[in-house]
Amino acid sequence: MLENMRAAGVFMAVAAGNDGPDCSTISDPPALDGAAVSIGASDNSDSIASFSSRGPVLVDGSNRRKPDLIAPGVNVRSSVPFNGYGNLSGTSMAAPHAAGAVALLWSAFPHIRGNVDYSQSILQQTAVPLSMGQSCGTDTGVPNNVFGYAGLIIWLLTMPSIARPLPVMPR
Repeated sequence: MLENMRAAGVFMAVAAGNDGPDCSTISDPPALDGAAVSIGASDNSDSIASFSSRGPVLVDGSNRRKPDLIAPGVNVRSSVPFNGYGNLSGTSMAAPHAAGAVALLWSAFPHIRGNVDYSQSILQQTAVPLSMGQSCGTDTGVPNNVFGYAGLIIWLLTMPSIARPLPVMPR
């Protein structure tokens, strides 16, 4: 089903899960699926959040590298029930950053709307590589099973000197 959504041009930015800090804790759909873009959580110092789930995905036997990217997910200001606001933490707070980055990207470059592979590639290429002492599986460089391609830098997608001209979309 997720493959069909991706083929239809739907960018599935999903929460990686909050079962860290151990390796191979990304174990629930849709985060474990190769067609989903799984987002882990970072704190305000670009460290991986202790609760953020990590790869590789073992539950389905794929040994798939996950998460794909990380985004802010600790003490994120959000709306809460009963007309209020509060700070929340979790990969569910990080995933909307990736969705928002794609919305900005598609708004700035309408010719790539719906091209999930290309859009994901741009996010990965503009991500800030991060690493730490923990390694999960055999991935020790970037991408890896803790940070993926690493931190989203949304403003980078809109910088004229960096983002434009955008490479021509492959056909």
